Amino acid sequence: MVASGIGSAFAEHLYSLDTVLFRAIYTPGHREDARSLLALHAATRSEYHTFGYLEIGSHLGASLQSFVADPLCTAITSIDPRPASQPDDFAGVAHYPDNSTARMLQHLRKVAGADLSKLLTLETSSEYLSPSDVKGSPQLCFIDGEHTRAAALRDGRFCRQVMRDTGAIVFHDRRIVARGIVDFLADLDREAVHFVAYPLPSELFVVELGQTRLLTAPIVIARRSRYVTSVWKWAAGRRDPARAARAFLMGETAVRRHAHDAKRAYMALRRTLPFRRDASGPAGET
Repeated sequence: MVASGIGSAFAEHLYSLDTVLFRAIYTPGHREDARSLLALHAATRSEYHTFGYLEIGSHLGASLQSFVADPLCTAITSIDPRPASQPDDFAGVAHYPDNSTARMLQHLRKVAGADLSKLLTLETSSEYLSPSDVKGSPQLCFIDGEHTRAAALRDGRFCRQVMRDTGAIVFHDRRIVARGIVDFLADLDREAVHFVAYPLPSELFVVELGQTRLLTAPIVIARRSRYVTSVWKWAAGRRDPARAARAFLMGETAVRRHAHDAKRAYMALRRTLPFRRDASGPAGET
């Protein structure tokens, strides 16, 4: 059921998962990532009516666009230390030239209906903050900061503190930070915290703490039905949620690693082969 504002253009775009809501800056991540984030936004809006949002790692503000424009999202906190570069478990080092809060705000002012008065920006890492530093009480957290195992675990723990074990934490680029997510789930399992965990296309991984509220939303169910991979089917056969999630994340990461290694081997082999001419194209093409 759509919350208030059903007749508005914004609500129509949101509940149809229309990525036009991201046009002012750019679509965050893969197009399917953006649609999954909109599904979680819509489900949170419907479930809580008014809600707060916390984001770790904002860069130019792409993933903030729908939230600053939503009048039912009443408090937003963006945490980003604004490094010029930072460690990355996939690329080694990720570079962010001209990375500033001022630049992000300049972009966000272009978003139709944006209300930046509800946005609090904190130029630091979550390791130096306390829950009281966050604006309001967020029901939805999005983690897309430093893509390392240690940072993903640290940011997940911080979101959990802020949310008091109630709400949804969403990790982006799950295949890069899979081990950090597994460590976070181990915390929950060890402390007997109730949770459900599930992937959404293309690179999101959701951990709901406390009462399960988004997973049962039709708009989220529809997203999940589009993404029942063989790895998830295999992992979901485990009754223990932490083990199921760990099996999925590690299995998916292994598949990606093997595919990456196979591609590297193939490209190395191609470099050793002579160029040839055939009917498919001019000399030099294969």
